[in-house]
Amino acid sequence: MALSRSARVVATAVTALVGAAACVAPSTSPEVPRLTGTVWELQQIQMSDDTLLTANPPQNYTAEFTDNGEVFVRADCNRAIGEFTESADGQISVILGPTTLAACPEGSIGTQFLQAMNDANIYFFQDGNLFIDLAFGSGTMEFSVD
Repeated sequence: MALSRSARVVATAVTALVGAAACVAPSTSPEVPRLTGTVWELQQIQMSDDTLLTANPPQNYTAEFTDNGEVFVRADCNRAIGEFTESADGQISVILGPTTLAACPEGSIGTQFLQAMNDANIYFFQDGNLFIDLAFGSGTMEFSVD
């Protein structure tokens, strides 16, 4: 059966498009960060009453979530270890356990950071940063990768 000229043109175009598509590398969309396996540095805690607590320096305020449900926290001159659970819909619960009790220098937000970690409720990622909303809409922590 002979194809008409227009049918041959269409068939050739379809063949060319299919062949070209097979040669194109798969799209590499930006990778969504993982909660675990990263040391997250606190940047700030924005409270719902407009109080802004800035981590200065950020490397003194960190959270590291592990694949086995542990969380290691540095809160300025203190350290804490705890447990966390997360769900696919972004819910998170953190329960901190043993914490050192050193007296941190004036201007430290260590105590507020530890309290905020215990109040963690929902997490999400935006522009590569980790955000953790606190219970009862009381505020949001913002972290970046160290």
